[in-house]
Amino acid sequence: YSKQGKSTSNLTYKSWLKNSLDISFKENSEILSVTFKDTDKKLIKDTLEKVSKRYQDFSKTDQEKELKKTISFLETQEVIYKEKALKALKELNEFSINNGLGDIDGFVTLSKTSDNQNVASPGQRFAPQFALLERYESDYTNYSYKLKSNSKFLKDLKLKIENLREALKRPNQILIQYRELSNNAKYQDKIISSITEQLLSYKLMQARQLDPWQLISEPTVEKRKIAPHKAKIVLFGFLISLFSSSLLIFLYEKFRGNLYELNQFKKNISCEYIDTLFQKDSILSSAILEKIIKNY
Repeated sequence: YSKQGKSTSNLTYKSWLKNSLDISFKENSEILSVTFKDTDKKLIKDTLEKVSKRYQDFSKTDQEKELKKTISFLETQEVIYKEKALKALKELNEFSINNGLGDIDGFVTLSKTSDNQNVASPGQRFAPQFALLERYESDYTNYSYKLKSNSKFLKDLKLKIENLREALKRPNQILIQYRELSNNAKYQDKIISSITEQLLSYKLMQARQLDPWQLISEPTVEKRKIAPHKAKIVLFGFLISLFSSSLLIFLYEKFRGNLYELNQFKKNISCEYIDTLFQKDSILSSAILEKIIKNY
């Protein structure tokens, strides 16, 4: 505007944006439409090209900022959950060593199953006792159909079952606690694996060249003028002319002293006004005069 010799002292960004630019998304789409209004065709095209370039730069910068924030967050979470996973595995191994539930060296290893879920291999320390209890219970069921309940064999077998069950109460609690620690270790390991995968994915996205918003159409100038509206100008000019001519006629007649209304006559008569007399109705006029004379 300055190069065109126009005054920019009263031009503000908000007013220019409000009156000259229209920026909106097309309904039910991700297409951004930018329209600029001005009387200079070259200025219209140059402005639209600058606006589209700014939007493309902004979209790319915005994506980069979001990626950096996401990667920074995931790196922080990776450190936190690595410590949690290490702590959970340490607690599981210590419990396993103290109770002889791990492998030969006492340590528990987290292995992968076919469905890619981590599971801990349980220790075999109490496996013979549970197997023996299962065999005793099976024998008792089978012989109870053949022998009487008070037979010495069944009584001895029942006593063995009760003693073995009592002996396995504590191992059962140990195995329950072992399972809880194992599940926690698996859970922490699963979280850290997920975070690592996401972090790798976002870093690959960052390494690739980010694509800015695409320009689907070049800036163009409408052939049809949106202003000025000739029909509106003609109508407005006609109304102004009509109003001006009416005002001039009124002032001219008033200046000459011509009176056309009864109220105008009343205002300009210097004497007291009595009533209206009718030229074509002499009887009514006479009646009015007689009434006025009687009152006086």
